[in-house]
Amino acid sequence: MRWLALVALATVATALPDMFMGRRRGGFTSHLHENKVIDPSRLAAGDLGSGKITQKLDHFDAANAQTWEQRYFFNHEYVKAGSNVNIIYLTGEQDGGLAYIVGVDNSYVYYAEQLNADLYTLEHRYYGGSHPTKDLSTPNLKYLTSQQAIEDIADFIRFINTQKGGDQKWIVVGGSYAGALSAWCRLKHPELFTGSIASSGPVLAQLDFYGYLQTVDEDFKKIGGLCYDQISAGLIKADNLLQSAEGRETLTNLFKITPPLSAYNGISDLDKDTFFSWLINPFESSAQYSQPSVKAQCDAFTAKGASEDPLEAFKLLKGMPKAININFTAQLDELTEIEYKGDTSSRLWFYQTCVEFGYFQSTNRGSNVFGQTQSSNQFIEICEKVYGIKADQIQKNIEYTNQYYGERDYYKGTNVIFSHGTQDPWSFLAKKSDPAHPSVIIVEVDGGDHCSDIGLSCFVPGAKCTKNMEDIQTTTLQNMKSWINPTVPVPDSVEITDNVGKAPLDPLSLPINAVAQESTKLRSQRSIDVPKVSKKIDFTKWNKFTGKQRKGLLPPQSDEKIELSATLGQDWFVQTWDHFNATEKRTFKQQWFYNYKFGSGDGPNFLMIGGEGPESISWVQNEQVAWSTYAKAVGANLFLLEHRYYGKSKLGTNDLQYLTSSQMLYDVATFIRAQTAQQKLTGPWITFGGSYPGALAAWSREWFPELILGAVGSSGPVWAKNDFYEYLEVVEDVIKRQSQNCYDRTAAAFESLHKLAQDPEGRATIQKKFVLEPAWTNDPNFAVDPLDLNNVMSALYGMYQGIVQYNSVDWSDVTELCSVIENKKYTDPLDALSALRFLEYGTYALSSDYDDDLQYYINMKNSVDGNDHKYSDDDLAGVLWTWQTCNEFGYYQTTDYGEGIFGTPVPVNYFVIMCEKVFGIGMDQLESGIAAANYAYGGRNRYDTTNVVLPNGDGDPWHALGITEQGNMDSSVVPILIPGTSHCADMYGAERADPPELTQARKDILVNIQKWLAPAPKQDPYCPCGVDSSGSPVGWKYDDLWIDVVVVLDASEAMGATNLNDAAGVVDSFVSSLITDKSAPLYTRVGVISMADTATVLYKLGMSKTDKVQGKVSIKKGVAQIDVVSAFNAASSMFDTTRPNTRQAIYYMTASNPSGNLNALSQFKSSGVIIVNNYGTARPALKDLASDGQYFTDSNYKKSLQGFCKANCFCAVGQDAYGGSDPAITASGGCYKASAAAAPFTKARSACASPGNGFVAAVHDDAKGRELMQLLSATSSKSDYYWIGYQKLDTGSWQWEDKSTDPYTNWDVNEPSGASVANCAYADSTTNTLPWAAGNCNTGFPYVCEYAPCSTGHKC
Repeated sequence: MRWLALVALATVATALPDMFMGRRRGGFTSHLHENKVIDPSRLAAGDLGSGKITQKLDHFDAANAQTWEQRYFFNHEYVKAGSNVNIIYLTGEQDGGLAYIVGVDNSYVYYAEQLNADLYTLEHRYYGGSHPTKDLSTPNLKYLTSQQAIEDIADFIRFINTQKGGDQKWIVVGGSYAGALSAWCRLKHPELFTGSIASSGPVLAQLDFYGYLQTVDEDFKKIGGLCYDQISAGLIKADNLLQSAEGRETLTNLFKITPPLSAYNGISDLDKDTFFSWLINPFESSAQYSQPSVKAQCDAFTAKGASEDPLEAFKLLKGMPKAININFTAQLDELTEIEYKGDTSSRLWFYQTCVEFGYFQSTNRGSNVFGQTQSSNQFIEICEKVYGIKADQIQKNIEYTNQYYGERDYYKGTNVIFSHGTQDPWSFLAKKSDPAHPSVIIVEVDGGDHCSDIGLSCFVPGAKCTKNMEDIQTTTLQNMKSWINPTVPVPDSVEITDNVGKAPLDPLSLPINAVAQESTKLRSQRSIDVPKVSKKIDFTKWNKFTGKQRKGLLPPQSDEKIELSATLGQDWFVQTWDHFNATEKRTFKQQWFYNYKFGSGDGPNFLMIGGEGPESISWVQNEQVAWSTYAKAVGANLFLLEHRYYGKSKLGTNDLQYLTSSQMLYDVATFIRAQTAQQKLTGPWITFGGSYPGALAAWSREWFPELILGAVGSSGPVWAKNDFYEYLEVVEDVIKRQSQNCYDRTAAAFESLHKLAQDPEGRATIQKKFVLEPAWTNDPNFAVDPLDLNNVMSALYGMYQGIVQYNSVDWSDVTELCSVIENKKYTDPLDALSALRFLEYGTYALSSDYDDDLQYYINMKNSVDGNDHKYSDDDLAGVLWTWQTCNEFGYYQTTDYGEGIFGTPVPVNYFVIMCEKVFGIGMDQLESGIAAANYAYGGRNRYDTTNVVLPNGDGDPWHALGITEQGNMDSSVVPILIPGTSHCADMYGAERADPPELTQARKDILVNIQKWLAPAPKQDPYCPCGVDSSGSPVGWKYDDLWIDVVVVLDASEAMGATNLNDAAGVVDSFVSSLITDKSAPLYTRVGVISMADTATVLYKLGMSKTDKVQGKVSIKKGVAQIDVVSAFNAASSMFDTTRPNTRQAIYYMTASNPSGNLNALSQFKSSGVIIVNNYGTARPALKDLASDGQYFTDSNYKKSLQGFCKANCFCAVGQDAYGGSDPAITASGGCYKASAAAAPFTKARSACASPGNGFVAAVHDDAKGRELMQLLSATSSKSDYYWIGYQKLDTGSWQWEDKSTDPYTNWDVNEPSGASVANCAYADSTTNTLPWAAGNCNTGFPYVCEYAPCSTGHKC
């Protein structure tokens, strides 16, 4: 409502500052080419000019035939006859023009002169005069992405290459966003780009770009003194003045704010952000562009000395406009222009940040000179209001961008120079370390600003450069020369491996403690009801800092009097203090509970992992809770291990460095090993947990699969995340599901709170209705610190958090909340909120003193050793869990998600400062800890294990950080999203009110547990083609493969250039691994066809190890998709018959839908193999085209190699294949040849042994017996009996002919006979069960010979 009202406010001053989102009007790198004038005579010579190229509107949709005209510019002044060197400069998000590529005073133009290179620049789609669509309406902007821009550039290169002919070498140059584009061009199209110069390129997409203002802060801190102090003092004063009408009038007059602040019906947080951005902008401009320099800006700012009013000094800043407009709505208006007129680049660039990058600059970095003045909310709100893109979608877009390009840490390209300036705020997102290949060079410009290394050349007359800049430009030119004329081969890309989700230590190598005397002395038992420190509010209902109830994220079952017995009790375990210290001798006693009522020594063992609070025996004693019912069903023992530091499991130290999730996981592993050994338990272990322990359970299976068979991780937040704004989004959703009226009145109440907080009388009203301590008064000189305001607001919306998170299955808790908010006796929604406050918090005063609340934790952290009895275990859990969030997880529930019913009162900075003040952990360390946790466990996107159930409720705010979709995980990892349920609802006992989906979820959990406990299927006896977690072979080798493979590369528009390039890279990778000594009798041959409208043979069968496909293929325009039948005919014609016993495979790497008569392909599959790697949209028809088990969508080259291994398992001519568990390995069960002729057992054995080293077929299961019977039935055999490969030894024991120790038998009643001559087993086919009997070995029976198939381990 307020947004619509403000549209009517008159606007005089522009609403967008000259520096907006770290970008100047005109573009990121426009400062490099300002005031450049081109001599008309040079234009007349014809070497400078422009042109247009026809581009596809959508490079990724073959069905979209729309085109448009894109502008480009050229400079042929430096190219010489015979030169094949070209440099393309990317302008990025600004108008293109000749000014970018003329004048050797620019470094890259100087490089062109030195290299005799042709110079080009291509205007970015949508910017300048390159208009792909009729207007800039949001639906039309969907084609504005970096991916589309890269394909524009690639097609332009192909266009010029076609004109020039020959082998053209291209080097791509860009700065800022265009610098990232430059690096991504080399990454995605190494066949076109020889190298890349990426200056100040923000290759890491990030929603909350706190590092921008952090760097500006550091730049001015280096000057220090009055300049630095005055920034903070002035901003604090401005914030205080905003809190009264008189103060706002002062600000209006001082900064000529138009419309005046008196015209506003309440100033929103977004208006405040806009106001402060005007004040901060001049500092940003100095840091980013040195215009003016940081020193010059400080000199201007402090020109009047210390006597100057700090706020008045802001008027002295260079770049501060004479008048400003702080109306956030007016800012939106400037971004809504959809016509191509004037400077539209701000609308376009902001759209790109919403759909790809984020880059939202905030002050969310803890204590800093700019205070808490810039939130990411203002940018999220623009995305939503202007483009309809909400916070969740922005986050997903950013994740996709980082995955698509590899962000900083996983950039796989080569031949790139990444440069950045130490003063440049954008350097925070640049690649500054850990190059994946020696050809990736990282250079740092000392004191350099934005893109300074591609600015002025150091080697033209009059140049003034530092030695550092000269060295950088010299290095750059040397590398460009090496790219053009390489002396050593450089791969197009590199594989980056890591250990994401892998345990850092082998748990089986760690000691098991057994000596209690070495343990820390057990602290005395304490009651949780000891007197507490006097506090304004006891966090019984909700703790705003930790995001949990006082007793933990997972409320324990109610304690009742429990009778202990031999099977139910509590004990202590001697645990290692520090698992990561190889010489660690210290130990502590860890509390655990048990219930053996349902289990046994050889049955399964269930372990509940303790969490962030004291544990009790109730979880193992209560037979109604879900895991107990599972234990009863499968006969499991129950164990509960308390988390280190919590409850009674203290280490006796206040040093918190040993309180980590990884230490607890090794506690679990050590406990399991000890219990297994000491109690002689032979059954498997399954871990359980809810909330944080739910994540621990999931991680325990991932880290320790050799110890833990499976895990049930209920409501586990496996994705560590600092700004957990999604939490309150779910809270809002639940309230809205309950009642729109409740939702609306809540929004109205919080909007009233916000307005009242802006004036003394309003704050007095808040004090009266909500009772704060210290009290807010109507004193006009009293101003509320932003953090104190955060404190109050978070406590109030915390009521909603606690109720929603622990909402009962019948929704009675949320119903009660809304009944208060909707109560008609409260005509003012604020009074209803006040009533709810007293209902939830009682008569305790709400704390309005942020620092005082923090002091409570600061004091308490010095008592976590348990020696100070004034704090209970429940109290201590609060500070302990807070440490874990600061050190590892974040999980901070903020309002940083745009417009919501609670407003935008609490940014993540509120929590960052808490970590800083309580534990000395700043934003960088906090983010580093979160990144380390996601690396250690894989987060949500790279979680990789098997046998895990992950239940979540969609009414639980924590499900937003859990895994709720199958994705690419193993099928045995089962996410269950339960509609309408709250936190860990599946863990509790069944109730009548349970929705059917919750009942079904518990059934599904038990079914999966039973699957894990079921006997493992027998391993196939032949053709091992397994891989480890990295995809590398287990039990076989690449160079043992011998197979003829013809690869069909789809070069149609359906495939798309990016997919085709990726596929070509996959081929290059597996060829380099496959091709071995061609003089060997058996080896792999590979040929490659590029298929568009016709087939082009790139390589005949017999590629060499160094042959490359990348760079030899490109999409053929106008060919929508390939004809797979024509491709098959072309591929099959490449095979020959000169090599017997060699499997033939056709490998389609395609995005085209197969059509036409496919009979020939089906016939081919009877002897050969068709492998399909489906790129792009999954097509069921392609799956049908592939041989069984040979269809996949994974572009990792190791997946292809595993497919070849499976294809390389086949039977010799005249033998029948018997399969196994993997349909792709057709002979994994062996090869067989039936003999109808009756023969004694010894003669049957001899006949099988020569030729072929076979043996009389063994029978290890019922299916195998039936298979042998069918083979014999197909012969002329008339016998009802047949020999099986099982013979009695002189010792009296029976032995299989294949020498296996399989215990399977199928003896008939009273068999085997004890007769002395009954030494050979035969099967009776007169009975359906094919029972066995022992007979005289000299009797003649038919038989079946078994042979090892031709495979990597058996060449034939």
